[in-house]
Amino acid sequence: MKSGIENLTDEELENFVNNYQRARKTEGGKYPLSSLVLEQEKRKKSHFSGRETVEAIIRLCRQTREHHVTYGTLYSCLAPRAVWKGNATQSLMSKVLDKAAYYCVSNQLPILTVLVVRVNGKLSEEAVLNIYNYAKKFGLEVGFDPIAYIDEQVHQSLKFVSGEIELPA
Repeated sequence: MKSGIENLTDEELENFVNNYQRARKTEGGKYPLSSLVLEQEKRKKSHFSGRETVEAIIRLCRQTREHHVTYGTLYSCLAPRAVWKGNATQSLMSKVLDKAAYYCVSNQLPILTVLVVRVNGKLSEEAVLNIYNYAKKFGLEVGFDPIAYIDEQVHQSLKFVSGEIELPA
């Protein structure tokens, strides 16, 4: 039997992660914390694949002058016959965007979910911190300033919107 991280049970993964968090460490065990968390994210179920969501984000951003997309517009694109149902849909979109962020991280792309904004055209402070902490959790170099990190992610993401860079095959 293989002894790789992919063969750990969900409970074993959770125990490893919890042990790291209790110890306030990110390395030192058989697997680094970032690898464990990536494996957990890979196993999460989502209604839409990460790539499918990222492709929709890019396509929708190309259609706007502002080069960003609202949560509602993205949801309507992904589920055209569905109606936004408050917290239930918000929770679903959170999972969908997590899966998209995982796709970005695992393919060494900028976190293109930074282009998904509220109706006012901006990311909430909570969203900024969530994306920043998400990237940090996966071992990405994020620096000390969440806003500067997000600004850089937006800058890099817009290269995909402009067509300067394409998604990997």
